[in-house]
Amino acid sequence: MKKLVCLLSLALILVGCSSTPKNEATPTPEATQTPSVDQGEEGTTGGETANLTELQKKIDAVLNSGKYELPGFMMADEATLGNLYYLTTEDVNDYAIFLPMMNVQATEIMVVEAKDGKVDAVKEALDKRLADLDSTWAQYLPAQYELVQNHVTFTEGNNVVVVIAEDAQAIADDIQTALK
Repeated sequence: MKKLVCLLSLALILVGCSSTPKNEATPTPEATQTPSVDQGEEGTTGGETANLTELQKKIDAVLNSGKYELPGFMMADEATLGNLYYLTTEDVNDYAIFLPMMNVQATEIMVVEAKDGKVDAVKEALDKRLADLDSTWAQYLPAQYELVQNHVTFTEGNNVVVVIAEDAQAIADDIQTALK
């Protein structure tokens, strides 16, 4: 897991340090959109504009309500869904997974809509992610590890939700209301 974190950090540094050649156009959000995100209204999670699914819009509205002080987020794409969350599109109808942009923060919001009959498989996969986070943060930053230890998990219909954040219970309550 430490190797994965180091590799991800290195990749982020390399991407951040690279520059676009002058003769190439900078891609628009629509051009770089992942196939797993539906075309729809625009949202503003993490200060960036992205096309969001209905589930993502609901969670985005909770996180950007102004009630909570949260780090900047990036949204998980289909590759991240498999690599970090042990999930496949065979188990999932939709998902809204928000990761911190900086890897010095443990805050993560995971809302996964499981396909019918797949709720237990999604719970098991997210439990593996929680175990990964626990082992990562146990030896790193104590305050962030405390967030991981005090995470809130619940199921609402086919939605499995995990909130790792300051005010985790309040955020979870607002997400639960948004999902109803």
